[in-house]
Amino acid sequence: MTEKAAALLPTDLWVEIKRLSSFMTELIVNYDENAILDENSLSKLAGMDTKVALVSRVVLGIDELTEESLKLFSSTKDLERVVKIESEYFERLAKKKG
Repeated sequence: MTEKAAALLPTDLWVEIKRLSSFMTELIVNYDENAILDENSLSKLAGMDTKVALVSRVVLGIDELTEESLKLFSSTKDLERVVKIESEYFERLAKKKG
């Protein structure tokens, strides 16, 4: 399904969705084999998920962002800025809140 999405979605969004999809597959297979979900994997998943959500919001042109999101970017080059943010940044935020 993600391969078909490449023709429909902007490249930057598709790349992030593909990364998230691959990681989720790896996480599920690992859980299926070992019945273990470690906190680092869940934090990484939260970081990647957050980045996909932010890139999606920018692509869709949604202007109503939270205060925390507004601190990340606030000009016409929103997509470029969000795409350059590594998902590890959001992973660190998830660990702080967790």
